[in-house]
Amino acid sequence: MTAAMVKRIGLFGGPIAGLLCYSLLPLRYSTGPGEWVDFIQAGRATLGLMVWMAGWWLTEAVDIEATALLPIVTFPLLALRPWSKYCPPTPRT
Repeated sequence: MTAAMVKRIGLFGGPIAGLLCYSLLPLRYSTGPGEWVDFIQAGRATLGLMVWMAGWWLTEAVDIEATALLPIVTFPLLALRPWSKYCPPTPRT
């Protein structure tokens, strides 16, 4: 298997694996006997994005610098948190 083929598999496999992770995660999980907690959409989306990023990092399908910016782009688009929470304005000195 060539390096180009591995990168191509990672380029498409990362997002697919992230979406699979998001869709297969349970909506509720047990914290103890008879205790159930809702698994909110933001937590499931964060884990899915983490799998997506891991796929890109491991295969080097996209530059690591670009992969690291993925949460800054996707979190506001998925309405997980507002843009100002991730990129607050820098105070001037």
